[in-house]
Amino acid sequence: MNKNQEKIAKISSIFSKATTVFMILSVILAVVLLAASILILSGTVNLDTLKLHAPVEAQYFVQNSQETTLGSVINPKGFAGLLGFAFISLIVGFLLLKELRAIFVDLSKGVSPFHVNQVQRLKKIANRSIVIALIGIVASLYLRFTLNQPNLDLSINFGTIIFPFIIYFLAYIFEYGVELQQLSDETL
Repeated sequence: MNKNQEKIAKISSIFSKATTVFMILSVILAVVLLAASILILSGTVNLDTLKLHAPVEAQYFVQNSQETTLGSVINPKGFAGLLGFAFISLIVGFLLLKELRAIFVDLSKGVSPFHVNQVQRLKKIANRSIVIALIGIVASLYLRFTLNQPNLDLSINFGTIIFPFIIYFLAYIFEYGVELQQLSDETL
């Protein structure tokens, strides 16, 4: 292994561990969101008792007072629906992180980045990123109609829409790298 491969392996090992931590955190958060949704839908948690202290930026939530309850802003089914969108996003995010971790694990073992498995993983990451972007758009629309707030602006994060296309582009670059690697191996 040359010096650059050693650097890549060392950095990939660190990123692999960090990705594992994020995967664990996403599972914990998914369990909390699922439990919160169940408690809200069962009526165990009353949204009318949860106070909101709205900053100036969130005035569309609070119309005439500085303090309101979450239940006066959104109904329990609507709130549980938002938690459901977050839960699904976390599950898809976990699967995305799993693929990313697999890339880092292979790189930390000295596997070439220009390998067919890495290309397939990058494409899976791009696909899962598209799903997360679509969930965000649907959740924004859901929030808009659930809150019944006419002055609530619908915002879409274009970064989450562009990101998958960048990853797809990188996957095709790596796919070309795989072809060049195979040609190089055949000529030796």
